[in-house]
Formats: sequence, structure tokens, C-alpha cells
Amino acid sequence: MLDSKQILLERGKRYGCGKVQAKKIIETFNAFRNQDLEVEDLYIIMIMLKLYRECVQHNEDNLLDLKGYTDLLHELSDDKEVV
Repeated sequence: MLDSKQILLERGKRYGCGKVQAKKIIETFNAFRNQDLEVEDLYIIMIMLKLYRECVQHNEDNLLDLKGYTDLLHELSDDKEVV
């Protein structure tokens, strides 16, 4: 079984850089809904989604994705501290 870092790398190869994707998703959402969310908000929403799904029914994928989104959120906070 793959761990969350391996999954992020695999998905990055398939879909491109997750950070770039998240930024584009938030930019599109903000334009569509006239909102001012940040990438951090997207990760928090995805963490909430995975927690909800896990509460409804256990699935190992929920937990792996939850760890992956938590890792991405942590990396984002590390990037903000450097700036």
C-alpha cells in the first residue's frame, strides 16, 4: 500500500503540481463565486470532506487522502513562514 507522500508524488505525475492545481482551483472558484478564499481554505475544505466521509463509512483511502491534505496544508504553512 502506498503512503500519503507516495500518493502525492503519483498524482503529481498524473495531474501536475498539486500546489499549482490548488491555486488555479481557488482562482477559478473566487472568480466564479466572487469570493476571496485562499489555497489554505481549499485544503481545509478537503480535510473536512475526508473527515465527513470517514465518519459515514470507513475507507482507507479517506485516511490516506486526509493525511495527504494535512501534509499539503503543513507545507503551505511552512512556505508562508519563510516569506
